[in-house]
Amino acid sequence: MAFGAQQFTLCQFDTEEREMATVFSEQDIKLLGYANPQRVETSAGDPWVIFRATATAGLETIDTAFLYLKSDCTIENAQRATEAIRSDRHAYVIIPKSLRISIDRLKGICGKQTPVFVHEDLIWEKIHNIFLDYITSLEQGIVTEQYYVPPRSTNEEIGDRLADVTQDYLTRKQPSEDGTLFVLAAFAGVGKTTLSRYLVKRLATSVAKNRTIPVYVESSHWGRLHLESVDELWEIIDNSLRAFSHTLRIPEDLFQHALKQGYIAFIFDGFDELCGHKSLISLRRPS
Repeated sequence: MAFGAQQFTLCQFDTEEREMATVFSEQDIKLLGYANPQRVETSAGDPWVIFRATATAGLETIDTAFLYLKSDCTIENAQRATEAIRSDRHAYVIIPKSLRISIDRLKGICGKQTPVFVHEDLIWEKIHNIFLDYITSLEQGIVTEQYYVPPRSTNEEIGDRLADVTQDYLTRKQPSEDGTLFVLAAFAGVGKTTLSRYLVKRLATSVAKNRTIPVYVESSHWGRLHLESVDELWEIIDNSLRAFSHTLRIPEDLFQHALKQGYIAFIFDGFDELCGHKSLISLRRPS
């Protein structure tokens, strides 16, 4: 039995978190595998954005245009915007789910030769493909207790729903430039690691449904690291990623971007142990 009547204290530290719309950006273009993304200057107030980037195909460097239509873009706006990419041999139109123009209508405006993609679906599929081997490894490699009793929070409003409340928080889609630190505190040995592993496995098996990938860091992953020589928290995160997938490669800035957009739930078990190393107290945390 993983838990008896142990009490967990739940703390949430807000750092001025604010909701904002998810918009197509240079970081998304880099996630898609393009280089040197540049935003093209447009008239102030235009409900669209144009980016240009390059991709390498064999010996050829391909110049590509991306037209992003904002949520409030009208059909008339779309007709004007597509004129700016009409001469590009390689061009894509990216739209948010909230756009009130159908893809079929847009193809009639842009031309059938110009692919149209939904931003949220396009980026999610790319991130999911990057982490696919990692997700499978979590599903198969995380060891959980055979008999599991959900822990109880000291907050009576949450009670024995602590695991569900924590999962709901981790899968909530609220993109932000700031962050919120969500802490589960309890005495040593009452099952914080067991709860963390339970949540990670539960999230890993429901990735397709929640569109949230759990990234798990725990103290057992640090065995091969010389912590006294580690300068940044990213080195510890990257090491934990490789603990479950040797093929996973994602730069720190793109990892942070996916984290901010809500596609990654970052679960750190043993942060108090990490901070116990005096040489690591000043480690820079991810945004």
